[in-house]
Amino acid sequence: MKRKTSPIDSTGSGVSTILYKISSLTEEISPNIDSGLCTKKIIIPGNHVEQAMAYKNSIWYKSLLNAEKTCLKEDQIKKIHYKFEDGNEMVEEYNADTRVLLRRAWKVKGKIGGEGKWLVEIGDPIPDAVTNTDALDIKESKDQPVLLKRNTKINIEWRIRNLPYPIETYSIKANDEEKHIVISTSNKKYYKKLEVPELVRVGLPIEQSKINATHQFNTLIITYNKPQTLIEMEKEWYQELNKIKPMKDIPNECKTQ
Repeated sequence: MKRKTSPIDSTGSGVSTILYKISSLTEEISPNIDSGLCTKKIIIPGNHVEQAMAYKNSIWYKSLLNAEKTCLKEDQIKKIHYKFEDGNEMVEEYNADTRVLLRRAWKVKGKIGGEGKWLVEIGDPIPDAVTNTDALDIKESKDQPVLLKRNTKINIEWRIRNLPYPIETYSIKANDEEKHIVISTSNKKYYKKLEVPELVRVGLPIEQSKINATHQFNTLIITYNKPQTLIEMEKEWYQELNKIKPMKDIPNECKTQ
């Protein structure tokens, strides 16, 4: 019997943590005199083309290819519904002009066999959707920190509102061993682990040198510069999605979006 491999492995936060090991990369460490930090440069040995295309062998990419997919286009928004071999469902929304992923959400099955709701991984929350503790933190108090995750062509971005502390208060560290970006404050008022499934799913490291942060209007903005491998994969995947003919009728799973 063929074993079905799940593209999503829940660790409590509801985001995928599929791991796929690629060939070892060589690291070159050079000091940055101005900042006092070390910059890590990844040197790809051997055939760089083969290394850059390694994502095609990942469980995640193969799961996307093998999933049953339907497409719906409304104005300039392209919606793709995925049904994976293991029964998991995912919806992605793209801006058809910029080809940028705006939202990714996973179907959460109901406890008593109900229709279930949607867990948002990237983008703005869906009305009545299940709250993702990593993609969106909302408490009853309006003064509590609120975290939203966004996606651009070249960056992964997190915006945490209701954090009034100045930028020097924050420590933002890459923990590649645990596959997190860890945010903490010197006054011990805020602590958060950010997952980066986009990297983990295709076996890419989380690098300190790719993290940038700014603070304005009580909002901490963290950006992670996407590695070229991820940029190329997303570009190629959108071309793959263009092969799917849009449906004329709206499927039930898309009506809730």
